[in-house]
Amino acid sequence: MLRTPRSLVIAVAVAALIVVLGWVALRGNLFQTQTQTTAVSIIDQIKLVAKLQTVEYHGTATVRKNKESTFRPLSRSTVVYLLEGKVVASVDLEQMQIEVLNAGKERKVKLTLPEVVVDDPVVKRFEILMSCGELLASDLSDDERNSLHQEVLGKLKLAAQEDGIKAKARKQAEDYLRTFLTALGYQAEFA
Repeated sequence: MLRTPRSLVIAVAVAALIVVLGWVALRGNLFQTQTQTTAVSIIDQIKLVAKLQTVEYHGTATVRKNKESTFRPLSRSTVVYLLEGKVVASVDLEQMQIEVLNAGKERKVKLTLPEVVVDDPVVKRFEILMSCGELLASDLSDDERNSLHQEVLGKLKLAAQEDGIKAKARKQAEDYLRTFLTALGYQAEFA
């Protein structure tokens, strides 16, 4: 009869016990540790990743003006000022107010975002188009050109706002923060 050495039996028994304890530990979370986050650490983590959230609106705007000719008093010309550019709306997340609410099992962070800022348009290109044989581009004074330019910039900014650029920038910032806080195990609440 073949005898198994006693040390081999003990080694197999210990190995089996380690496997069973490992399985129990994994299934029953026996050896898992829980990390505790403090309000200060949550705020610090949010500020570390806080960035300027922006939304861009690209578009064109035109202004049409009638101008009387300086050469022929009853002759009129039409001037069309065409501008292509972009408008940027941004939320500076470093300026938001943060309050961590740890009421029991509910882990919430209350955030108050700053106002969305809509910048003045950035001009990509512009053209002055004129209809008439008598009016030349040089017939527009600097004041008239500046006035047309300011008016068309205002129209482009207004078009961006009517398209909802502020709401889009705010939603983008909220989505970004909600995703970040969810990964930390918190629920975002916006004021």
